[in-house]
Amino acid sequence: MTALLPVVAAMIVASPGTLQLETSNKQSTVSYTGTHKFHTFVGVTHDLKGAARILPDGTTQLQIRAPVASFDSDNGNRDAHAKEIVEAAKYPDITVKCLAKLSGPTSQKATADCDVNLHGVSQKVSVPVELTFDNPTTVHAVGAFDVSWDGFHIERPKLLFVPLDDKGEVKFDLRFAGTP
Repeated sequence: MTALLPVVAAMIVASPGTLQLETSNKQSTVSYTGTHKFHTFVGVTHDLKGAARILPDGTTQLQIRAPVASFDSDNGNRDAHAKEIVEAAKYPDITVKCLAKLSGPTSQKATADCDVNLHGVSQKVSVPVELTFDNPTTVHAVGAFDVSWDGFHIERPKLLFVPLDDKGEVKFDLRFAGTP
């Protein structure tokens, strides 16, 4: 279920500085896909906060946060149950922290080494990301990676006594902008 999110640490190498996640007009999204024997569903959030910091050597640091309660799968009962099983009252946010090294402010494919924290459990995830630089301080990052709900100690919901598949996919479409 997350993400999230996760993911773009690999995102920007302009001159050293900080780029903010673009959240106006729902520019950035993170989604998760859940699969059950009888159906597949997607939960999406636009309620993201984040920033990327670019160091002079091209190392990029990223942090993104999304409230668990902000994911919407177009089914209120399913979303309410998801909040219960991930204990949103106790663990209200999904956080992702990443490190990456980019070759410069040019469009490229990269890999970010991320720490995804969901349900009070952290997992290390290697995240492939495709970066498109509109200019040295504006970048669009897209990608996807698989997660294991069991790996986050999340009890998978059941429908007709059959649990949700353990494997889920997280997708992200993030836009960052800043000044050099």
